[in-house]
Amino acid sequence: EILNISSANQEIMEGAIMLLAAAMLFYISYWLISKIGAEKFQKFVSGKLQEAVKTGSVVTLATLAFLSVYREGFETVLFYEALYTYSGDATGNILPGFLVGCVFLFGVFYLINKMGAKIPINWFFGFTSIFLYFMSFVFTGKGLHALQVGGGIPLTAIDFVPEIHWMGIYPTLETSIGQGIILAALAFGALLTLKALKGKES
Repeated sequence: EILNISSANQEIMEGAIMLLAAAMLFYISYWLISKIGAEKFQKFVSGKLQEAVKTGSVVTLATLAFLSVYREGFETVLFYEALYTYSGDATGNILPGFLVGCVFLFGVFYLINKMGAKIPINWFFGFTSIFLYFMSFVFTGKGLHALQVGGGIPLTAIDFVPEIHWMGIYPTLETSIGQGIILAALAFGALLTLKALKGKES
């Protein structure tokens, strides 16, 4: 609603939304990687629930459930807002993609809960994290570019970087630095995860 009202600064606001979505996607992807072990993930969820139950307060448990669902909904809204923003005239595929995703999620739910199938959770988390990292990389470039178009940040052209629109890569110094930070954070997070996994094995 704010985006629709403030049409004067629409590019700047769209860029800010993309950057916020990129930050949340990056956080979620790192969180998934850090919980890549099924046993570790189950302990995390159980620990949170037990902590809420031990307080003896139904309100605490209800608040935990509400915040968990609300956070996921908020992240989804940000994701699709950013997706619609940079899709331009090609937004017709977003709704079918959403429906296909819903069918896929229902299929995963059915396999796990009804048929007792054991999906390779490590591979599932790993693939999902890579996809989220990529979307964070794209949204960062798109968001910074939108801020440049709106005059929110300077635009310094560079010749050695190609323009790849669908990847959010633009021949500007600012977008390159932003996406470089994302790649550096990815490498740092991967090193931390590997160190933690080796520590657990030893």
